[in-house]
Amino acid sequence: MVDNNLLENSGERMIPESSSEQTFYAHIYRYRFALPFIKNKFALDIACGEGYGTSSVKLNGAKKVVGIDISFGACKHAHIKYKLPIVVGSGEKLPIVDNSIDSLISFETIEHLDEPNEFLQESKRILKSNG
Repeated sequence: MVDNNLLENSGERMIPESSSEQTFYAHIYRYRFALPFIKNKFALDIACGEGYGTSSVKLNGAKKVVGIDISFGACKHAHIKYKLPIVVGSGEKLPIVDNSIDSLISFETIEHLDEPNEFLQESKRILKSNG
């Protein structure tokens, strides 16, 4: 059973069951845009939040997907609800092996980071050369 108390409702995280229709569809559209880039790929969803997008990526053809979020509560919620590997971590110091990711997905993340250049360097580090 999912414990919705694990999620802090900061207004920044889209929670499908309680977000406005406009917010819901805006977020769903972003993941839909990403789907052609993840088919048969190892995808990483940075700032995965509640996990709905990570789940969508898996259900729509990713060979493997991992979600990362800085919030322990969001990670635990996403893992319980969607039964996917979700890792606590920061976009500025990703707990991922070098050159191991085919596709990286991250929406509405960079503006929340203290060191956005670190996020970009980490993204480059973990992506395969053709990622």
